[in-house]
Amino acid sequence: MNINTKIRVALSLMTGVAFVALAAGCNHESSAPGSGFHSDEQAWDINQIEDAQTARAARQDATLRDYHFSADQLNSLGQERLDLMLHDGGVYTPLVIYLDVPSDDQIAGRRQSVAMFLKDRGVRDDQIKLEMGANPKSISAVEPLTLPGDEQSKNGTTPATPAGPANGTNGQQGMSQPGGMGH
Repeated sequence: MNINTKIRVALSLMTGVAFVALAAGCNHESSAPGSGFHSDEQAWDINQIEDAQTARAARQDATLRDYHFSADQLNSLGQERLDLMLHDGGVYTPLVIYLDVPSDDQIAGRRQSVAMFLKDRGVRDDQIKLEMGANPKSISAVEPLTLPGDEQSKNGTTPATPAGPANGTNGQQGMSQPGGMGH
């Protein structure tokens, strides 16, 4: 073998070794895929804040409605609601829970179901107060929806309906022709 052939073989070998080294990369734990993410076991501050706000909202509303029950038994949604109320860090003695449900033959079973669930969670009888109706301290910014037929049936009058614009433009003031911007 002449010198040129030896140089070519050596260069080819060095290029191959360099290629393999570059392809393999450095094996540092911090550059492993997904290593920049927290593990599932680590609690995130935002999740803790969200959980605290959810628990506080459930505790302040403190109302169980018909959909929190299956017949006269507390369903999983109702159980979750009560668990949220219990996880709020605030001290409320007694724990007042409003039952905004019809007063029918299921009410006694519903009251007992709520009381038993809370007792199973370590709440004593003297710490539980069950009230009928919606929470009077619960405020809603939403006004009850009155449909046109509802108002008529209540007082025998025809409901007022908002009239369209008097100028016949169908509310498109400032727009002239379908061509756009006044042209």
